[in-house]
Amino acid sequence: MSDFFISYNSADLEVATAIATAVRDGGFTVRFAAWEVGLGDDVAQWMVEALDDCDRLIAVASPDYLAPKAKYSALERAVILWNDIDGKKAAIIPVVVRACSLPKIIATRSRFDLTKRPLHELVQDLKNHPRFGLPSAPPATGRNTLLFGLPSLSRTIHGRDTELADLRKALLAKGEAAVVPGAVVQGQGGLGKSTLARFYAERFKGEYHGILWVAAENGPAEGICAAASALGVAVAGLAPPVAATAVLGAMTSSGQPWLLIYDNVTDEKALTGFVPQGGNIHLITTTRNLKGWKGPCYLQGWHGYELIRAGMLDFATEEGAAVKVLMEAAGRRDGAADAQALAADLGGLPLALVVAGALIRDSGEGFAAYRGRLAEIIREIPPGDYPTSVYGAVKLSYDRLGADARLVLDLFAWFASEGLEARLLTDVPGREWVDLYREDIGADLLALAADGARVAAALRDLVRAALLDWAGEGFALHRLTALAIRGMQAAPEQMARAAAGILDAVYPCGANSVRHSANWPLCRRLTPHVAAILDTGAAPATAAMDILLNQASVYLQQISEDTQGLRFAREALRLKEARLHEADREVAVGHANLGASLRRTGDLAGAEVHTARAVALDEVHRPMSADLADSYMLHGGVLAQSAGREGEA
Repeated sequence: MSDFFISYNSADLEVATAIATAVRDGGFTVRFAAWEVGLGDDVAQWMVEALDDCDRLIAVASPDYLAPKAKYSALERAVILWNDIDGKKAAIIPVVVRACSLPKIIATRSRFDLTKRPLHELVQDLKNHPRFGLPSAPPATGRNTLLFGLPSLSRTIHGRDTELADLRKALLAKGEAAVVPGAVVQGQGGLGKSTLARFYAERFKGEYHGILWVAAENGPAEGICAAASALGVAVAGLAPPVAATAVLGAMTSSGQPWLLIYDNVTDEKALTGFVPQGGNIHLITTTRNLKGWKGPCYLQGWHGYELIRAGMLDFATEEGAAVKVLMEAAGRRDGAADAQALAADLGGLPLALVVAGALIRDSGEGFAAYRGRLAEIIREIPPGDYPTSVYGAVKLSYDRLGADARLVLDLFAWFASEGLEARLLTDVPGREWVDLYREDIGADLLALAADGARVAAALRDLVRAALLDWAGEGFALHRLTALAIRGMQAAPEQMARAAAGILDAVYPCGANSVRHSANWPLCRRLTPHVAAILDTGAAPATAAMDILLNQASVYLQQISEDTQGLRFAREALRLKEARLHEADREVAVGHANLGASLRRTGDLAGAEVHTARAVALDEVHRPMSADLADSYMLHGGVLAQSAGREGEA
């Protein structure tokens, strides 16, 4: 018997998928139509078999789910209720995802309100339930597959059977494959690289003892450590690269089949030291790197990998995969000809198709009407590193958002694509440093941050609009969506200042020093967002950004992430020298920090230059001070190390 039948309306597919994934990952077994019913399958027969397999039902409650025309969901509830007339089995668990009035027959049952509580608390409540709770156990699915960081699939996947078969064949033959976009210019995305990897993991999860998904845009080391406890590896106090090596070693020596997915790797060099050698591990790498593209089976630098091209979806006929994706996202069964024309306008890009479909579903307009509005937008699109179809679809949805949802999206567009969460905002009020950055953050964002219910509602609206995806306990924003949003902001400089101010209000500083390991989990959460602001190429020249870079560089030094730490130290010094007079203490601190970073990377000549500059500034502006003593000590250490190296030579 399975634990739960997930009953939902197609209008709530995104949140229903997130619920099903969270419940499954919490250790329960679920029956969920979106994962099990494919094209041509008998839906009614599946429903009969699935309901017969379950004693309990999670009702994803919303106005659409409870509407009189929602016959399937009413039937599903009736079947389960028939077997639990007295309610003693707790057979129906209403999970409210949008405000609605429950029918009398289930209104008296205890409900979970997802509009007021986070998703992980639902799973915990289920685990603690006296009738069907679970003992503490690692997340499991399929054949008790351990899952770490695997994002949920929020929609049915069409048109990827060939790529999926090629990927499976490559992994069985070689054990590793790189998923790359096809014939597109460098930087173009939206083709579904990550979705294909998630699709593979979902389809073949039963073949693996464990699946580890790592967001690897800033390196894979920290993500790998998520599987440490399951493999019996103690990583406390270890630098992430060292800990990751230990985890991969344990994974290899376990002899159990594992699937390792590195998502959005910049290039093969970034994986140095993190490619497991065991034959029991399958490795999938997704990348946007198109440098040196020579043909269908060759990508410069990716030696030894089988390359799988994730291309655009087919829109040549009304039965094309792009048309199916669009119509399903729109919740429509009619208008296939107009949908085909719109799918062609959108270039068969899955990202654009899903965003467009969500707006058509919620607005009630037809495919033809949407095409007309899209054409007007595309004619006015400013130059940018994004497909015009993605910009157009995102712009139409952005313009329809409420003020709160738009404000959250404007902010998130400056942060990392993953690890987005409500507390990036809600943790800000009351923080020690928030008063320093009120002007940067702005009154509107501060007011929103102080109201958790408003933030939660805005996030739900963004998921429903397909502008955000559920990702574990947080959210993910596609890189191209973020790029388009920044491009359409009326005052991007102000939003960049706000993003830096919000992060700096929360990032450990002062008494809560980044040198204390107790603060490292918070640093780990926030540092990718610091890097993301810098990566936009439009980081603000503000005190908040300066301090963020400085603190993050020190944190990265503490955990031996020296390359990124050096980059941050250079940028921090550049900002200090642009903002401040050389007499300011922070300029000398910037030179000292950069010198320390260079020393850690082995560049003693560079370290000597910057530590000497710190000494010179402190001698002139802060004689007889503790700062000068610290600068002497650092510079002396560099000189001694250089002398030792020369002596060895």
